[in-house]
Amino acid sequence: MSTFSHENESARPGYYQVFLETYGINAELTSTLRCGFHKYHFPEGGEKKLLADMTLSNNRVRDWSIQKVDDHAFSGFQDADGKMYFYALSNYPIDDIRQLKDDQHEVSLVHFGEQQANEPLELNIGFSFVSIENAK
Repeated sequence: MSTFSHENESARPGYYQVFLETYGINAELTSTLRCGFHKYHFPEGGEKKLLADMTLSNNRVRDWSIQKVDDHAFSGFQDADGKMYFYALSNYPIDDIRQLKDDQHEVSLVHFGEQQANEPLELNIGFSFVSIENAK
């Protein structure tokens, strides 16, 4: 978890932005019913990682999956009140996805590689109630 201040947070319909003070990351998120766009501004020279907590939902999560598809994509699903599939395309290469687990909780950590320039990490994400292919 990171600390943040409401002074460094912005929310309006279809858009959310927050500066994560602990890590020095500015996160911007927007979505519709079928797609989302994330932009993360990391400190220069810092590692680019994304914590994906697939166990959280408004409803009880029965099952979930996340896996690397290729050098720039990962996909999976979350099953709460039915399965929601996703396909995410990154502008940074994906090194790997690791599962972090303790007695209480499990999360996924997506590690991204480097690019020539220190550009923000951007994710284009498609969603589908039918399949990963439809989310893509």
